[in-house]
Amino acid sequence: MEDINSVITPVKKGILVAVFPHPDDETMASGGLLYTAKKAGWRTVVLCLSHGEAGKIHIHPNGKSIKEIRGGELRKACEVLRVDEVIMGDFSDGKLRQTKQLWAGWLKNELNRIKPEIVVTYDPSGFYGHPDHIAVSEEVYKLRRNFDLFYVAFPKKLQNQYKDRIRGMNKVIKHMVIPTHVLNLKWDFIKKWRVVKVYRSQGLGKSLPIPLFLMLAVNHYEWYHKVSKQFEYKFRYTDYRV
Repeated sequence: MEDINSVITPVKKGILVAVFPHPDDETMASGGLLYTAKKAGWRTVVLCLSHGEAGKIHIHPNGKSIKEIRGGELRKACEVLRVDEVIMGDFSDGKLRQTKQLWAGWLKNELNRIKPEIVVTYDPSGFYGHPDHIAVSEEVYKLRRNFDLFYVAFPKKLQNQYKDRIRGMNKVIKHMVIPTHVLNLKWDFIKKWRVVKVYRSQGLGKSLPIPLFLMLAVNHYEWYHKVSKQFEYKFRYTDYRV
């Protein structure tokens, strides 16, 4: 497995864009990579298609809507990660598969404007079958000729370990990609932990068998799969309920 630092180097600087459907996806999936790229002198951009308004919150809203809360958390998280530009769409959370005609062109135009060297997003499985994840992955895949595309990935051992703990993963595990690159966060896992804590409304990590800080200390890695230009990837939706 190749070290992704061989791709994200201070010598060859460029623009890295993380494209995800919901606030917190960018942090949980690729927060370490965003921070590493920024430290290496790259320009980093987070492109989020929705405000995550279909989700639940685990804090008192204090008169704010879910959109306001999660949108604010996204901007704060990106500030901690030193992201250069945050682009938020206002497309319907939970319905991105059904509304592609509303946002696919917008996504294409934004990526054409930014002209990234690298784009990161979910793989065709959506990690655990969430239709928003798969829909975004599918549309980004169509534009891959203009940049190097990397999918968030999980080693086979961890796929098998978590397939029955994460709802929906057991239905898509056979479609999950295998990592080609790894990022060792080392002590930067503390930075990722601090960013995850920004998302107070989501209660991230509370369902884990061990505290999130300890989990990141032990598993202080992110894994990625570089999309091959010779292989055609298939996108399959399940009956996952948002």
